[in-house]
Amino acid sequence: MRAAIRQYRRELALFLLDRIVDPISSGDLVEQMGAFAQAEGHPEVCWRSINGPDVHGILRALEGEGMVVRDGSDRDRRAGRDTPLWRIANHVRGAALTVTVPDVDDEAEEEIPITASLAAVAGVETPYDTMTRPQLYALLETADEMAGAQARILREIQEVAERARRRLASVGLLDGQG
Repeated sequence: MRAAIRQYRRELALFLLDRIVDPISSGDLVEQMGAFAQAEGHPEVCWRSINGPDVHGILRALEGEGMVVRDGSDRDRRAGRDTPLWRIANHVRGAALTVTVPDVDDEAEEEIPITASLAAVAGVETPYDTMTRPQLYALLETADEMAGAQARILREIQEVAERARRRLASVGLLDGQG
C-alpha cells in the first residue's frame, strides 16, 4: 500500500506542477497537494501525512528523471536559508497527466510509532510516544526554526558587543582612560 501512496503523491505533484504557472517551493506544493486532494474527495490516507521532506524527495527524484527543474530560489525567512523553486520541465508541460487514486480502505494509514528506544526499554512513557509522524515533523521543524532564530539573535548580539567594544576602545574608555 505504501508504494501505491508514493506513486499517487508522485502523480499528484506532477499533475499540480503542470497546472501551476509560476515556480513553487516544496512547502507550498505540500499545501497545494493537500488542498487539491481534499477538494477532490480523495481518501484521507492519501493526503493526511503529506509533508515537506517527502515532497522534496519526490521533487528531487523527478528532477533526476528530467520531469521537473529547479527554477531559482526563494528566501525562507523562518529557516534563514534559500529554498529551491520548482516547475515542470517544458517537454512535460501540457502532457495528459493523470492522478490515479489508489484503492484503499477507509482505515487510517498505518503509523509506524517513533519512540525513544531507551524509554521503551525502561518502560517510561514519553509525550512523544503517542504523537503521529506529522506531529513529530511539525515539532522538529518548530525546534529547527527556534534554533535558527536563537543563532541569528546571538550573532547579532555578538556583533553589537564587538562594535561597542571597538567604539569604546577608540575613545579610550576600555583602557580605564576617560
